Amino acid sequence: MMKDLSAVERGTMGSNTRLSAFVRLWTTFYSYFNTKLNIAYETTKRVKRVRDVPRFISDVFMLFLLEALITEAILLRLPDFGDDEDEQDPLLWGTKLVGEQMMATLPGFREIAAGIRGFDASPGGIRGLSEIATAVRVTAAEGHDLLVGDDEFDEIKVIRALNAMGGVVFKYPSGQLDVALKATERSQKGEDVRPIDYLLNIPKENR
Repeated sequence: MMKDLSAVERGTMGSNTRLSAFVRLWTTFYSYFNTKLNIAYETTKRVKRVRDVPRFISDVFMLFLLEALITEAILLRLPDFGDDEDEQDPLLWGTKLVGEQMMATLPGFREIAAGIRGFDASPGGIRGLSEIATAVRVTAAEGHDLLVGDDEFDEIKVIRALNAMGGVVFKYPSGQLDVALKATERSQKGEDVRPIDYLLNIPKENR
């Protein structure tokens, strides 16, 4: 019922913004997530002594990890754990899940968390959140590969992702810089790149 929703969930931010569909896009299922956030806050406040830590860990498990585990099991996305190089570290995987669940309690951050997992969840097609999520995902993935020695660090890929995010945040012409970065990437791969290719995004068939 409309009367049971808070003002922001109805799309009202003040006398000049009332029943806005744009505002409501940010509050989908927010009553649930806001309740989780409040419980987590109260749980954290109760940690005053060492003996409170086990209760805190139990609450975090019930609030964030258990739900994520059930979701991953339903979607058949539980990874294999073991000693092989291709198998995931259960501690790292669980920490990532908890982090994503915590981010989901905050509007804006939950969209970024979804984007990190590969989903474009930007409300109303807001471009900035998608670029931020892509930058975090690419940087984290390349950094992880560098640390574990799985692959070479692709600095151009990281710079392009950070550049796309920077263009949204700082409002500079990131598209033009991306053209130069793509030309640099092709040059590193051994392709013939002309000076004009650093300035213009010429289709491959016309080069």
